[in-house]
Amino acid sequence: LSQFYNSDYYPLTPYTQDENVWIAWQLDRPETGDGVTHDVRLPAVGSAPWIIYDFWADKVEIIKSAAGVITLHMKDTLTCLYYAGPDTPAFKTTIAAAQKMRKKMSELKFESVK
Repeated sequence: LSQFYNSDYYPLTPYTQDENVWIAWQLDRPETGDGVTHDVRLPAVGSAPWIIYDFWADKVEIIKSAAGVITLHMKDTLTCLYYAGPDTPAFKTTIAAAQKMRKKMSELKFESVK
């Protein structure tokens, strides 16, 4: 998706943080005739802790919400990849699969662009 980061941006829905509503935007490159849409529905956070996994740093962190809000302070998001989800067995399985892939990439000497 990085090829679209400097493309035209078009919101497709009004912006909201309501967890019951989808929001969407389009990144478009008219000069090449291609583009992508990004559709997001924010999950209900509640008071349950969340797991944040920084793929490139291979670091897992548990974050507890404050009044139903989780704030992430991300560095240089173009070269970072975060997995964020509720502290559930299903999401822990997703993190384990990502960690396995990260380990294999390290064995192959593949690292993030810095």
